[in-house]
Amino acid sequence: MLKKLLLSLIIMLSLTGCTSNKEIENKSDDKLAIKDVNDYYINYFNDLVKEDYKLSYAAYKYTNLYGSKEDFKTNYKRKDQTYAFYDLNGDGTNEFALLTQHEKDENINRDYTWLDIYTIDLKTKEISKYFSAMCNNNLFYNADLNVYLTKYVSEDGAESYDVFANNEKDKVYGVIATIYYNSNTKKYYKIGDNDGKVLTRYDIENSTISEEEYLKYISNLKEIKFNFKNIEDIYDNSLDDELLEEIEEKMKGYTDNKDLKCTNKDVDNIVNLLLSGKSVRISQYSDIKFSSREVMQYYNSSSPLATIYTISCGSYSKSVRISK
Repeated sequence: MLKKLLLSLIIMLSLTGCTSNKEIENKSDDKLAIKDVNDYYINYFNDLVKEDYKLSYAAYKYTNLYGSKEDFKTNYKRKDQTYAFYDLNGDGTNEFALLTQHEKDENINRDYTWLDIYTIDLKTKEISKYFSAMCNNNLFYNADLNVYLTKYVSEDGAESYDVFANNEKDKVYGVIATIYYNSNTKKYYKIGDNDGKVLTRYDIENSTISEEEYLKYISNLKEIKFNFKNIEDIYDNSLDDELLEEIEEKMKGYTDNKDLKCTNKDVDNIVNLLLSGKSVRISQYSDIKFSSREVMQYYNSSSPLATIYTISCGSYSKSVRISK
């Protein structure tokens, strides 16, 4: 029972993770001065680091009920990251690029990097994702089509490009297709999302495009050259026992409440709404707990990103995965 309660806590904590926008406190209605933008990004990044630290400790406690803070800190490994400031969209204000190195895992047979780029609203001081994708440090922009591209070169020298377009729903650039030239068939291909289904040989054979359309994507490209720097330059190194004690207190206080103003059926209804493609908004004062986190779907090249939503009412909880 204790493990079940701790797992629910971990899910609730993920609400404050990297997928959430963060509004910086500022009482002034004036626009943020450009010289101060980088400081806002740095504060935002350090908040993300702290949340990751706390979430990692909650996960550690779930699998090690009697583990100590000292043991956790000894084995905790921060992500290998670099950062850069760059005016990506040409509006005169920097964006914040964060490149995270990942080691091999069971889903992918090589090391890879994940590029997250954040932008800021100068009026509201709100920071949000602008671009997010697994890619190498080679980002290009096609102003004619308003898309970004990343280029991959295989061992035999063949080139392919992932195409990223703006998603109207969450305003984040994400991959929409892969284009490439097959020297064996002498044809050009554009592999789309295929409605989330696994691509078959028939799907690929019928995804040919003209050379003219192919060239529209790769012509007049502007290369984005980030000057990535050591993350230690902006990391405030404030991970301390107080953050871990905060998690322990939440774990101690997390018990089932018999006076909840929600039911198991409410949770089921929300899950069904999400599965039907509808948006759900839950008041922060509601007894229903709602969290979300982004995950990678390595098996689905057309929809590499998905969001896992977790809805809870007391100890009753359900999760659902929605592909982007």
